Amino acid sequence: MDKIFQWYWQLLFLSLIWLVLRLWKKFRLKPRIFSKRVKPVDILTVFILYGIHLLSLEILHVSMLPYLFLGMGLLGIGMTLVYVFIEKRLVYREFFLHYWRFVDIVVFLLYTLLLVLLFV
Repeated sequence: MDKIFQWYWQLLFLSLIWLVLRLWKKFRLKPRIFSKRVKPVDILTVFILYGIHLLSLEILHVSMLPYLFLGMGLLGIGMTLVYVFIEKRLVYREFFLHYWRFVDIVVFLLYTLLLVLLFV
């Protein structure tokens, strides 16, 4: 069972999921799981979280997910305060779009960093 979760199988699995989601959105297959603003990479982030968990357990012997979720929560609170006090308004659709895109970037960077640390 341990061999299934090696890094190269993770990358292959994530690539296949991304390809399926990309084709699903391109050909507008039913059921429609994508709105106009949701991109395949937004859904792929959920699967990458599992990869981060496995890689961090292998490299650091501790899961990075609690720290990542804590950081995501603090980021959400910080973004909310910035929107309310600086822009004087909070539009939920705009907030969640910016929040989730930033989380996408952080998750991809963390996964890439863990892959690099695996080979160092």
